[in-house]
Amino acid sequence: DKITAAAKFGLGAAPLVISVSLGAYVLQSFGGVADEVYKDVSKKLSESFDAEKAIESDDMSTRGNELPEVVQLTNDGYIEENPQLNSNGNRIVYSFRSKDSSEYGIRIVNADGSGLETVLDTGSTPQFHPIENKIVFGPGVRILDLETKEVEYIENTLNFIEPIWSPDGEKIAAHDIFNNTLYVMNRDGTNRKKIFSYTPADAFEYVSNLKWGHNNKLLFLSLIHI
Repeated sequence: DKITAAAKFGLGAAPLVISVSLGAYVLQSFGGVADEVYKDVSKKLSESFDAEKAIESDDMSTRGNELPEVVQLTNDGYIEENPQLNSNGNRIVYSFRSKDSSEYGIRIVNADGSGLETVLDTGSTPQFHPIENKIVFGPGVRILDLETKEVEYIENTLNFIEPIWSPDGEKIAAHDIFNNTLYVMNRDGTNRKKIFSYTPADAFEYVSNLKWGHNNKLLFLSLIHI
């Protein structure tokens, strides 16, 4: 059975949490061969995955055996996905939708649960700019200025999803799901380059959870063997 896949980068160079289905891959942001850092489709869901065997993480190694306290920040009946911290660690942006709708919006909340705000009625997979008070989001590639509330349309075709910032905020990577291709472009959409493409066997094979590390590599999870 396929296992739900997810990966999150911390504020440093290493991911804090990584779980995989059919493979986790690391790719240079300028293109090249994808390095598979973990694969074993025969493993059962009940078996644990040691993230440190795939990528060293100082954040995890300093925690010891103690688990942090879990605090619920929202409880208003919505389905909420893709939470992302800002670079200061004091604000969280995420996608939300009602249980009877497939249309996502975007909200921001302070890390202590205060100041909940709906910033967009339509949009998904948001990510804070590492320096400026802006978020990039999909579908397409769009940038919201959180001060002026103006939206800049970088790539308006809806086949682009999961746009993410480079660590310096000068470039954007995104996944073209119609053409099964990962692209990197300047933040204004210029100099768009294809860095990786794949051929799925069916509609259930895809890559997801694109993340940009501080080592100038892209991490993504795959439900196909590349």
